Amino acid sequence: MLFGLNHSVRARFWREKINWNAVLPRHIAIMMDGNGRWATRRGLPRTAGHFAGMQTMRRTIRFCRKNNVEFLTLYAFSTENWKRPRAEIDYIISLIHEFITDDTLDEMNRNKIRINFIGDISRFSAETQDMMRHAAALTKSNTDMTVNFAVNYCGRSEIIHALKSYLKDGAHELTEEEFERFL
Repeated sequence: MLFGLNHSVRARFWREKINWNAVLPRHIAIMMDGNGRWATRRGLPRTAGHFAGMQTMRRTIRFCRKNNVEFLTLYAFSTENWKRPRAEIDYIISLIHEFITDDTLDEMNRNKIRINFIGDISRFSAETQDMMRHAAALTKSNTDMTVNFAVNYCGRSEIIHALKSYLKDGAHELTEEEFERFL
């Protein structure tokens, strides 16, 4: 219903319909999906959608910090994203680099926001991995909010990893509680 409306009408709708004075959850998770389709529907290149998504992500982080949300997890780049055209992948990864700038890290530190990259970062270039580790290290002592960027994540690979760890650990009865130790 709202998607046919222009941005300002949608924004006004959400301002009026959501009780922003209510208690927000401690942890919010967002699947960053549909940015490319958003751009394509508007006759823009898919990269314009990814860029707009990053701008929205920045506003979302600021909103969560201002409203005392302790954890924000952004599912940013799944293993499925590696199947996209190489130019699109390179652009999305360039946005990670653009996000991890000195200005952004200064802002994160001023606002006491910790940055984590969760998932298997080993598939990214050494330069990108170094930037991710640098951002995490530089913000690790911040305690007011944590932003987790899920990158190169996949539920199936997480289960396989857990099963391999379970088997390596030795034979014992597998229960849900026991399996959770390996996730």
